[in-house]
Amino acid sequence: MSNIPEGPKSSDTEAKTLALLRRLLVGNGYSLEDIKLKTVQETDLHLPGRLMLELQVVPTETRVPGLPKGNEAAVFKSREELAGYIGSFHSELAEDPSWVEELRARLAKSPTGGWGLEQGDWDLAKQTKRVALVLPCDICRGQKNETCRQCHGQREVNCRACNGAREMWCPTCSGNGVNPNDRNSPCTNCRGKMKLACHTCQAKGRTPCANCRATGLTLCIECQGHGFFVEETLLKVAAQGRFMLGSLTSTPKGVTQVIDALGAEGLARGHAVITPMPSPVGTAIDYDALLPYGRYNLNLKGEIHDVIAVGMKPVLSEFPPLLDDTLSHVPADLNAGTLVAMSKKYRLIRELAEAMGRGEKPARFFSQRYPFGLTAPLAMAIHAQLKKVFASTTLMPRVMASVISAVIAGGIYYSWLNTPRFDLPVPPMAVDGAIAVILALLGWATVGLVGQWAIKRVMPMRATISAAGGLVALITLALILLIAAGLLYMPETRPAWLGLYIK
Repeated sequence: MSNIPEGPKSSDTEAKTLALLRRLLVGNGYSLEDIKLKTVQETDLHLPGRLMLELQVVPTETRVPGLPKGNEAAVFKSREELAGYIGSFHSELAEDPSWVEELRARLAKSPTGGWGLEQGDWDLAKQTKRVALVLPCDICRGQKNETCRQCHGQREVNCRACNGAREMWCPTCSGNGVNPNDRNSPCTNCRGKMKLACHTCQAKGRTPCANCRATGLTLCIECQGHGFFVEETLLKVAAQGRFMLGSLTSTPKGVTQVIDALGAEGLARGHAVITPMPSPVGTAIDYDALLPYGRYNLNLKGEIHDVIAVGMKPVLSEFPPLLDDTLSHVPADLNAGTLVAMSKKYRLIRELAEAMGRGEKPARFFSQRYPFGLTAPLAMAIHAQLKKVFASTTLMPRVMASVISAVIAGGIYYSWLNTPRFDLPVPPMAVDGAIAVILALLGWATVGLVGQWAIKRVMPMRATISAAGGLVALITLALILLIAAGLLYMPETRPAWLGLYIK
C-alpha cells in the first residue's frame, strides 16, 4: 500500500466501521461475539478538486435620446472606441482575480462551497458595468432643430381662408354679384365684382407659419430636441462553472469504487471534509477533500474477510455478500405464517416489512440501510415475496369489504332516490351526483382501511401503513359509481331531472 499518501490517522474510522458492521450483521444470522475487526492500515486521503470557471461578458444595448446620465464607467464618441473597450474589458477582467474572489465569497455560503457542482451559472453584479456611446442625431446633426415640415423653412404658408388666391367670394351675395334684397341692383358689399380682398392675409395670399412660429425651424422629432443620442451598453458579467475531480491514479482501488458510486457531489454529504484552498491567479477554485480510509481484517466465525471502509460515514468497498449466505432461503420459506418468526430472527425482514408498510420504495430502503453484504437479486426477491405475503393476507378481507361497501352504498343510494330528505338550493342533478361520488369515495377508503388492518395483524411491529387498498379499492370505487348510474337509469328510481333527457 505504498501508493497511499501519508496523513493524520483517522482515530474513529475503525469504531465507525465496526458499528456499521454490527448494524449490518447482528440480528441477520450473526451475533455480537462473532464480529472481530483488526486494523491493517488507517489513514486520511487528500483528494483534490477544482471548479473550472468560464467568464462571460454579455453586452445589452439601449438607445435613448439625450446626453449621458453621468454615472457611466466610460463614455465614447465612436463605435470603434466602444468595441475596443469591450474587448479589453473582457481580457482585463479575465486576468483580474477579483471576480473569482467574488464568486468564492458567494459559494462559501453554500454547504459544500461549490464542491461537486455539475453546472453552475452566476451573475456577477459587482463586476457589471454600464458604458455609453454618444452619437449626434442623424436628422439634425446635433443642431437640435430641423426644418419645419409644414412651411419647409419658408416661414409662411398659404392662407387657409383664400388658399393663396388673395381673394375670397363675397359672403353677402354668395359670389354672384347681385344684391340679395334687390335682384336688379349690384351687391352693395362687392359692388358686383363677386369677390373681395382676403382679410385674413391682407390680400397677400400667405400667412406666418404657426407650426414654427415663422422661424422656419422646429425641435427635431427624432432626438426630441436633444441633438444627440446615447447608446447605453450594459456589460453584464456572468460566470459558468463545472467541477472536476482530481487525479485518482494514486488512490487505492477501493476508494475509486466508492467515489464512482457516490460521485463527487455525494462525497460532500458527510463522507468527506471539503476545504476550499487558496488558488493561484486563474479562472478556477481549488478544493481539498479529506477522506478517511481504513483497511481491516474481519474475523467472522473463524473466516477472514478483507474490509475497506471509506469516508467519515464509512462506505464499504469489495465487501463479500455475507447476508446472502444466511438469507438465501427467505424467498422460498417466507409466508404469512412465518413472517412474524422470521422478523424476530432477521432484522432485515422486520425493517423491510415496516418500510413497505409505510410505502417506502425498495431501492431507497436497500441503498440507505443495507447497501453491503446483500446482492441485488436476493434483495429484490425478498421484497417481491413480502409483497406477495401482504397481498395474499389482505386479499380476502379487502374483497369482502368491497362487496359489503358496494351493497350498502347501493342501498343508501336507492333509498335516497326514492325518498330524498333534503331540499337544498342547488340543482337536483348536482346533489344526486355528489352523493354518488361521496359513497364511492367512502367505499374506496373502507377497502383501504380494511387492508391496513389486515396488514397490521401480520406485521412484526406496529407501523403506519400508508396504502393498503390497491386495485380492489379502485374496483370498489368504480363498482359503486356503476351501481349509482344504474339506479339513476332504472325507471323505478329515475329522478325527474334525468327524465327530461331520456324519452
